[in-house]
Amino acid sequence: MLAVVVVAAVWTLPCILAWRPSVHYFPTNAWGVHLLAPGRTLNPQDAYTNLTVRSVCSCKLSCKDDDRCVAASTSGSGGRELSCLLSNKGPTETTVSSGNETNYFYWFDSLPATDFGVKEDGLLYLVGKVNVNFTDARIWCSKIPGYRLAIFKRSIQFSMAVQIGKASGKQLWLDLEVTRSSSLIWGDGTNFDDTPFSHAAKKLVNNGGRQLSAMRVRGANLDDRYRQNLCHPLCQANPSGIIW
Repeated sequence: MLAVVVVAAVWTLPCILAWRPSVHYFPTNAWGVHLLAPGRTLNPQDAYTNLTVRSVCSCKLSCKDDDRCVAASTSGSGGRELSCLLSNKGPTETTVSSGNETNYFYWFDSLPATDFGVKEDGLLYLVGKVNVNFTDARIWCSKIPGYRLAIFKRSIQFSMAVQIGKASGKQLWLDLEVTRSSSLIWGDGTNFDDTPFSHAAKKLVNNGGRQLSAMRVRGANLDDRYRQNLCHPLCQANPSGIIW
């Protein structure tokens, strides 16, 4: 073990609404658990058919009624008809691009992952069933529209992350790098020590700059792991548009 971080669970007030949701999440819908990402679209080569429909809902229904379909996208220029691409592959197996007047939606069953839903911090979590190095964990999460490798700022999030790790039975990568100077830096550039998350933490970083490493959830602690080692990605999305 190269580093250990122990954090007490401290509850904080909910974050205020601040940003647009990174994805729209439908967990208890008659259509099945699915997500919608505005401004994203399938590439035509990843679709097995292209339909002409009148609405996003019509495209979604076409996908739901086809046993092959696990993801779809619509595009249109404001007219009465939309192009509806249907795919038998989820976002981790395809290329999902940005687009104007587009919508991409995918069923959770298309992902090789376990859905942990919206947690106490108001964010949405999944654990990938893939076992990958740190760099590939970042890439894997980012391929799923609306998700990123998890970044934590609030004290409440440590006990929550430990619960997810224990429930999954896996060691989980976080987007928290250990630099050669043994500083901890979150993936968005925030210094670990500048967050409330760290204020309740006791951390020991012992890599000594020998190799670059990153942090993982392991049991009831966070500890560091060399980046080329394999763990499961803990991915995080923001369906409510809160500060994250």
